[in-house]
Amino acid sequence: MNESPEDTAVRETKEETNLIVNLQGLLGRYTEIKTDNTKVVKHIYKAEATSGYLSVTDINILDVKWITFDDFLEMGNDELRTQDLKTMIYDYLKQREPMNS
Repeated sequence: MNESPEDTAVRETKEETNLIVNLQGLLGRYTEIKTDNTKVVKHIYKAEATSGYLSVTDINILDVKWITFDDFLEMGNDELRTQDLKTMIYDYLKQREPMNS
């Protein structure tokens, strides 16, 4: 399959959550070297759900749900699909902080 990271993000969101999203911008790229020395590049986007309803549509996904930011902060890494999700969220929040003059 030869698709762009943007197309992949939209497709994967639909496949895993049943939501159709409109990407609103790239938030960051994260590179991970796996134990077998393969390189994984994760593209993180800000997106808005435009249609669909949140539901599990992939047998590899145990549950999907909306949570508050405080609930997210209280979650342990074992509850997250990817261990670096909190780092990605904190990086996003740092980008949103007003610049001091």
